[in-house]
Amino acid sequence: MVFDIVTQTEGSETQYKKIKNFNRYINDHIKRIAKANELPEDCSFYWARHSFATNSIRKGASMEFISEALNHSDLNVTKNYFAGFEDKAKKEFANSLLDF
Repeated sequence: MVFDIVTQTEGSETQYKKIKNFNRYINDHIKRIAKANELPEDCSFYWARHSFATNSIRKGASMEFISEALNHSDLNVTKNYFAGFEDKAKKEFANSLLDF
């Protein structure tokens, strides 16, 4: 576990509330960092995860790697994550395969 937020002895409702509060705390700080660096202020924990996943797939990482890195419960969750991957990126990737 990266962050020691919850324990196994806590009930699921308590765990859910603690995780939700921790995510809110992280998101507040991400927004402050974004504002201080003149980045879009709609940054969030989700936005960071999505950016990581998108950049990883663009750099050639496998779906399995991304799925594991994001701690998705199933590979299909990751595949659904990319269901709307932009067509331009698909074309660029396909063209890069032909660039010898």
